[in-house]
Amino acid sequence: MDSMKSFSYILTIAASGSISEAAESLGIAQSALSRYLMKVEKDIGIEIFDRSTLPLSLTEAGSYYVEAGKQILKLGRQLEKRIADINNHKNLEIRIGTGPSRSPTLMPLILSEFSSLYPDVHVLMEECRSSELAERLKDGKLDLIISFLDQDTANFDMVELFQETVELAVPQNYQQLVDDCMQDGLVDVRKLCAPFISLHEGQQLRNALDILSRGIIKPLYTCEYQESVMTLVGHGFGVALVPTYWKQIDATSKLKYFPLIVPAELNLDEINRLMSVIHRRIGIFYRKEQYLTDAERSYIASAKRVCKLFNE
Repeated sequence: MDSMKSFSYILTIAASGSISEAAESLGIAQSALSRYLMKVEKDIGIEIFDRSTLPLSLTEAGSYYVEAGKQILKLGRQLEKRIADINNHKNLEIRIGTGPSRSPTLMPLILSEFSSLYPDVHVLMEECRSSELAERLKDGKLDLIISFLDQDTANFDMVELFQETVELAVPQNYQQLVDDCMQDGLVDVRKLCAPFISLHEGQQLRNALDILSRGIIKPLYTCEYQESVMTLVGHGFGVALVPTYWKQIDATSKLKYFPLIVPAELNLDEINRLMSVIHRRIGIFYRKEQYLTDAERSYIASAKRVCKLFNE
């Protein structure tokens, strides 16, 4: 039995807590996965999962099996990369994770340069929230992630790309209202009588808006993704908080961007939470122990060159 496949299948079951969900994720029949699991357990002489619980839970032995499997799969991935490097990048894949808002803005710029250097390297892109990116990198499911420095990414190696700040994006039809709320070149959003467009509750830019406005502002329109927010802003439906790299991406639009006033009455916890969103160090992260192929190093170098424009 293919031990790498065995670990991959078992880890998928453990992550989902359900054989049916794992089978759907793997693209195989539930009955086939159940038989596979029973064969693995028979071969190693232990039960990996406690079938009496829903979702499925690991037995004590199963926990050791899963942790060992994670390490073996990571080592197997490093071996594949080294062999591909030696073999002139034949069949080399780079698995890169980004957040949903950065992927459509940053990836085309980076790939336009990287693909000219490594046209035959397969780039697999995944989009998910920052905490998920860090977890998938830790488990070896991703080779590189583009994210921001925080407690989730602090234990990885980082190559800094640019400093990200957050400003207010304003279409022409609301610029006079913004001018009325200016103080020393900064906007006090609490005084702004324009409709706001925001991400859904719980997302970080929405949290920043709630802190800046002291909960006064209730967005008229809410969206799942920043691209949708910016589309509505671009069509004049309202104003929105936005990372400043959009100014570079959206240079041909007629939107204007304004820095923000941080309310003086915020307490220390609120200031720390706000600053963790509106001032960030964006970089490429990878595990300290992992092997970087020539192509991965080239991708990082391409990203650094491209992202210089966001520091201008």
